[in-house]
Amino acid sequence: MKMIIQQLVDEVAQKREILATVEYASSKEIPSVIGFVHNVKLLNGKELEIRANYAALNNGFMVLVLFEGKQIFTAAAQWDKVTPFLAFRISDGSYVELYFEK
Repeated sequence: MKMIIQQLVDEVAQKREILATVEYASSKEIPSVIGFVHNVKLLNGKELEIRANYAALNNGFMVLVLFEGKQIFTAAAQWDKVTPFLAFRISDGSYVELYFEK
C-alpha cells in the first residue's frame, strides 16, 4: 500500500506536482498494522511531517500531518469500497493532496 503526496501548483490550470510516494511498512509492535512517518519537502522549501497507519483487519486508516511543528490535519476513516482522497490547505494558500493505492 502507498500514499501519493502532491501539491496543487496552479488552481486555475489544475496543475499538480508529486512531492513523494511513500510505501506503508509493517509495524514491529503491531504486526497487523502497516504505516510510516515521513518528512515531505513542499515547493516553498518547508516540510510536512506525515504519520499514517492502516489496519487491514477493519480497513481503518489514520493520517496525521504536522507543519512547522504544529498539528494541522488529522483524518481517520474506514477504507472499504471507495478509495480515500484527502486534501488540506497550508499557510501559503496552496493545497496538499493525499491519494492512496492498495
